[in-house]
Amino acid sequence: MLKAIGLALCGVLALASVQATAQELTYPEKNITVIIPKNPGGGTDTSARLTLEYAKKYLPEGVIFVPENKPAGNGVTGLIEAARAKPDGQTLVMTTVELAMFPHQGKSPVNYENFTGLYAPIADPASLVVNANSPYETLEELVAAAKKTRAIFRLPIPARARSLISLRSIWNSSSGSN
Repeated sequence: MLKAIGLALCGVLALASVQATAQELTYPEKNITVIIPKNPGGGTDTSARLTLEYAKKYLPEGVIFVPENKPAGNGVTGLIEAARAKPDGQTLVMTTVELAMFPHQGKSPVNYENFTGLYAPIADPASLVVNANSPYETLEELVAAAKKTRAIFRLPIPARARSLISLRSIWNSSSGSN
């Protein structure tokens, strides 16, 4: 559905890379809405707006990107709106890791399959680590030791580190715990 949007933006960037003039462009002919499913001023909003600032020079004269923050429902509302948009290249969305997490949590009817990725300006890696002197070198070894000794492991998740929830899910599925 949104593959047309992805192809269209790729087309704009490809034309720009060969220094096409505005007269040669057939897309876009009108402003492009960019849904930012987060609050203004945060990391996703800032990354999206910086990206748009850079990309605007590749648009034909008179055409602009129109960023719209849609943070309702922790961004789900904006994701749904983007997924349901007409696939004409006039609506883009800046998404985050929640796109992969929310469907598994029953919070969103849309997932990554509703979109075509164009570019990833944000890297937000997370990992499960142990002390360098620990005898465990893999998650499997750690889980096996926990099962054998019935040790209690705690995985605190800071409120602002939602991407770590996926680590908790991996741990739970590996260990059989909740």
